[in-house]
Amino acid sequence: MAANSDTALQNQMIYSVFVRNHTNEGTFRALIPDLDRIRSLGTDIIWLMPIHPIGKINRKGTLGSPYAIQDYRAVNPESGLLWMPSTIKACAA
Repeated sequence: MAANSDTALQNQMIYSVFVRNHTNEGTFRALIPDLDRIRSLGTDIIWLMPIHPIGKINRKGTLGSPYAIQDYRAVNPESGLLWMPSTIKACAA
């Protein structure tokens, strides 16, 4: 852990979700039905990665590399709307 990390995080279980590959649809909405299973694993924190729009210049393949970020302040529209009330409600339950 980084020196300035909250020590309470040391005992938290983080489950990483690559949204694009987690479901056939590859959207936040399609992830919602799986949240109960993820929670049942003892998950405290869900890390959605990467969620930013993917660059288009020199793109490799049709999807491109999710690590070639186009805008670090935006959410990839192909993943859906992360801040939809139904998504927030499902994650908070």
